[in-house]
Amino acid sequence: MITYKNFIDEIRRLAAEGKKLRNAGRMHEDPGFRKWRNELGSVLSQIVQVDYLLPCSVQAHNRRFGYSTRITTTDEELMAAYRRDMDDTINELTVIVESFDRHGEPPKGGKASAGLEMPKVITAFWLFHHAPITFLLKVGTVAIAIFSIGVYVGQTELYRKAVSLFTTTQNQK
Repeated sequence: MITYKNFIDEIRRLAAEGKKLRNAGRMHEDPGFRKWRNELGSVLSQIVQVDYLLPCSVQAHNRRFGYSTRITTTDEELMAAYRRDMDDTINELTVIVESFDRHGEPPKGGKASAGLEMPKVITAFWLFHHAPITFLLKVGTVAIAIFSIGVYVGQTELYRKAVSLFTTTQNQK
């Protein structure tokens, strides 16, 4: 079982390695990066299993690290996105280490607070603050599409006849 001190030692090492991997030319495809990301996921999973309350959640699992499905994205844009995601992750790791250096080991009881478990009730507020931006964009796109289809159908002659027929039937009752 991992101790918090061992966890911090691993986080220090992973933060230092992350700084070196920040300029990995193959970004998310770099074997060193892939190993680093797996190790980070493993150590975070272990510390959550022993129920520590982390001072900062690490969002590496939500980041794309330069991966894109867009055809129009340039290599420079991909590298900028990769570096931004690496910087954000390294900053989160640094916050955890600095908190330990200043305050020592955090209290236990952090599984629900670590942001890794689903809430009992998922609200729009929770989704807005925890769902990836791509999910929110997809939901918005679907909402706009449904609204647009409704507007289009509402302007058709067939719809007007159906409403007129329904209204006439209701008035006769």
